Amino acid sequence: MADHWLVMAARNAALPGTEGLSIPAGTAIDRAWSGVAAAISLPEDEFVKRLATYLRVPVADFATADPIALKLIPENVARRYHVFPLRESQGRLLVATADPIELDAQQALQFVSGRPVVVALASPNSVREAIDSSYSPERMVEALLQRVEGDAAEDAVRVIEEYGPSAMEASDVITEPVIKLTNVLLHDAVQQGASDIHIEPDGKGAAVRFRVDGVLRPYMQMPLPALNRILSRIKVLAKLDIADRLRPQDGRARIQVGGQIFDLRISTVPTRETEKAVIRVLNTGAAHRLDDLQLPAWELRRLRRLLSHRDGIVLVTGPTGSGKTTTLYGAIRELATGDVNIMTVEDPVEYELPGITQIQMDRRRGVTFASALRAILRQDPDVILVGEIRDNETALVAVQASLTGHLVLATLHANSAVSVIPRLLDLGLDRPSIAATLRGALAQRLVRRICDGCAQRITEAELLEEERQWAERYGVSPLVRPVGCKRCGQSGYRRRGPVLEVMVVTPLVQECITRGTGMAELERAAVESGMRPLHEVAIERVAAGDTTFQEVQRVLGSHGDEAELRRAPAPASALAQPVDVDVAPAAPAPVPSAPRGGHPEQPYLLAGILESLGHAMVVFDRNGTVGWVNPAFTMMTGYSAEESIGRSLLALEAGAGRQSTRREMWETLLAGRSWRGEVLARRKDGSQYTEEQTVSPIRDPGGQVKYFVVLKQDISERKHWEQKFQHLAMHDTLTDLPNRYALEENLRRVIRQAERGRHATLLFMDVDGFKAVNGTLGRAAGDACILEVAQLLRHTLRPGDLLARLDSDDFAALLEDTPITGARAAAARLQAAMQEFRFARSGRSIILTICIGMVAVDGSLDPATLLAHGGAAVGAAKTTGPGSVVVYGEESETAPAGG
Repeated sequence: MADHWLVMAARNAALPGTEGLSIPAGTAIDRAWSGVAAAISLPEDEFVKRLATYLRVPVADFATADPIALKLIPENVARRYHVFPLRESQGRLLVATADPIELDAQQALQFVSGRPVVVALASPNSVREAIDSSYSPERMVEALLQRVEGDAAEDAVRVIEEYGPSAMEASDVITEPVIKLTNVLLHDAVQQGASDIHIEPDGKGAAVRFRVDGVLRPYMQMPLPALNRILSRIKVLAKLDIADRLRPQDGRARIQVGGQIFDLRISTVPTRETEKAVIRVLNTGAAHRLDDLQLPAWELRRLRRLLSHRDGIVLVTGPTGSGKTTTLYGAIRELATGDVNIMTVEDPVEYELPGITQIQMDRRRGVTFASALRAILRQDPDVILVGEIRDNETALVAVQASLTGHLVLATLHANSAVSVIPRLLDLGLDRPSIAATLRGALAQRLVRRICDGCAQRITEAELLEEERQWAERYGVSPLVRPVGCKRCGQSGYRRRGPVLEVMVVTPLVQECITRGTGMAELERAAVESGMRPLHEVAIERVAAGDTTFQEVQRVLGSHGDEAELRRAPAPASALAQPVDVDVAPAAPAPVPSAPRGGHPEQPYLLAGILESLGHAMVVFDRNGTVGWVNPAFTMMTGYSAEESIGRSLLALEAGAGRQSTRREMWETLLAGRSWRGEVLARRKDGSQYTEEQTVSPIRDPGGQVKYFVVLKQDISERKHWEQKFQHLAMHDTLTDLPNRYALEENLRRVIRQAERGRHATLLFMDVDGFKAVNGTLGRAAGDACILEVAQLLRHTLRPGDLLARLDSDDFAALLEDTPITGARAAAARLQAAMQEFRFARSGRSIILTICIGMVAVDGSLDPATLLAHGGAAVGAAKTTGPGSVVVYGEESETAPAGG
């Protein structure tokens, strides 16, 4: 019996596995297709593409299908002949089929549609799915329901609010399967703790994603027709116009899941193909108190100080989804003691708070933030919450409210606590008004917490290279590492925690606002007043094993690093909390007095010695409060005794030292021992310098340590020369490239990485022809030649590759994350560049070439052995001839130039 046409076509198309394959002619196309597909073992799209090329027909593109074409072919005809109408073009109907040689089908389609038919090739499964999704969406929705994980009960989601004209209009598209799939989607979003649901077209259909702990996670894929029906159901819930797909729309709905009430804030926007919807999921019962939010203790204390004011403005800033509203609601609940009148104006009202009057902003009815705020002022309020200060009118009314004895809490779009000042200026407020009314500002972010169900405890020896670099940079080693489990959706993180900085507007900060100082000085003033920058608080969470360096980098980015350098962080350790300006400082430490007995003038001698001492000296107490300084301290820092006594020593130093250094110092001192170390500090004018400190405890007559004395010496110049000598020791004097010692140091690091499976290759390069330049044109020309060659090699290599000069005409390059195969390409680029290079002097042009030896970095070898292998490889290349490349242990890769 003859073979099926599909077998013969596959064999003629030279598809693998068709030799000896036999499928009888007359076999149904779907069975024949399955048999051939199983034999050739190719991906379906590749099978279709190669078969279409042989048959000289196009491949069906379902993404460009036109719904109008469906009206030309009835569903029963499409199913009978296994075809799907794609689109009409130039009077012809293009249909997808798995059987393009079935002429009877084409004639039937031409008769039904009244148009000539052109075929495009598709697999039977693709055609069947297209028919199901377009002609019978309910079947497709039911199939999606079967694929969705989870077992949401029929009544797991109960719609509390669903009414309006749209519900009746949508009866033809909102079927039972669509309702159930939407309920499953909402149920799973709530169960996974999603804050947002994204339903959007993605080119191949539609995707549903959940934002969990601030990160979008894929949930499911669906065909485009299913997306349209799901969107219609959601628009019905939100009382939106399902027929209007050309304009953005916003609405809300309310559902009950597992006994809890959730508000849904729904936003739709038109796209090229259909619409996209984003649903914000709000738990109406999730308004927590401040104690429930797990705010850092120091920042919580300062926030409560701000809330204790009877008037003024307190601002909360941060990006969308950073927990601003949750923190504000926690503050409101703390102030709601029953004896105050609290009123809010919000857009939208996210949580219902008992005992508090909440006003929903509605521009269509004339209820704006400014107009509602004016109305509230006539309602005898004590505390006012404004959802957002976003324009000049609202800002002016908020200032008026605060000046007339009301405490105003509000959000503002700004990047940090300090940057609310320029933001308020942008809104049209003047500096005196800001200084007089602003009590403080809070900037907040949310970082994901490591899942306690799968966290992996690690030691310092187990740190990854990236983690080790961060640990060295911040002086903090991570305790655990995220792994991923079912409980956290394989992300390694579960739930989020707040990271915040709280700026209190003290007299010092007020003065900066009034004078219009720059941001750097304003930040220093805020830190001197006790503010800890976001980055420091976040690193503290890493040290506690609560989150990771990677998460801090994701949330704060490089901006956090810059801010850390600009600002002067207050101490994170509980041993040395910063002095809060709202608290009266401890009694100043006494000037060290002379012991009893001895010379009668000993006290005067001791005082004279301390005053004339060349090193700066400071006496401070266990709280870090300065009690006495000598003139040398004023000379070194710019701070007078009057400016210093009673203030925090770390604020005077601008806290530029590492957190780990400060912690080590305090642990040593409180154990009764002296401490010595180097600290990066700032002078009063903002300039940085390095000082060497020797700190010793001072005991009272009872033997208790109550005070400490520190001797300070500016060692900036010494550090400068140390760094210069270190640079000279590790770099070539002519080219300033790293030398052999620097190469060995980097090799040790790369060898450790190779032990963990990372690739690297070491290249040795010998310049042929250099000695001729030195011998004929002189040493000066030889030096100029080496400089030009070094610049050429540097520009040819990647920016991150290490180029070192080992000898007069010998260079080496360390290519990280590069196996031998990648190094071959680098060697080819170097050879090509040298072939174009000519060294011209005194009318002469000299051709130079290089021989290259390569060796793969092996984690089991030491630097000396690798260097020896590299030298052997380049020696073999030189023996082979100019322009050769040799890999250690292999034969010559490149024939000699001109050979």
